[in-house]
Amino acid sequence: MKKLMICAGLALTLTQGAYAADLLSSKKTQRFLKDFYQAMQDRDDKKLDAMIADNASINIYLIKMAQSFSLNKSQYLQQVKSAWHFGRSEKYKLKNIKYTLTQAGLSANLSLNMDESRTILDEDLTQAHEMSVDLILIDDQVKISSLKTKTTF
Repeated sequence: MKKLMICAGLALTLTQGAYAADLLSSKKTQRFLKDFYQAMQDRDDKKLDAMIADNASINIYLIKMAQSFSLNKSQYLQQVKSAWHFGRSEKYKLKNIKYTLTQAGLSANLSLNMDESRTILDEDLTQAHEMSVDLILIDDQVKISSLKTKTTF
């Protein structure tokens, strides 16, 4: 009986890891990231809010100014909304996406480069980002747990 319980527990653990790995597969996580930036472009703040974990950390390094900023979820979303208020015509081009499955399939990391362009106060601006995005599962939903970017801004 004891062996049966141990085997059942092990099978359940392995099944959960396999299920998580499927939700955090390379294809699905890349689609998630594209959906995230589509929501940015569509100015869908409710969708963005749902895609970021409540305890997420966002770290931004501005290369030209040699300054770092650490934001929580609400601060980050406020910055996004401010950019929407003053800007228009946002475009995000994701490239060189590299995928890593971590923690026995319970989290994933995407490293990538992104070109961002927008018009702010009638001035066309572009900036390049070197990014790392950590993804986790919360209640069977993929969410951003950490976003780190170095930007040419």
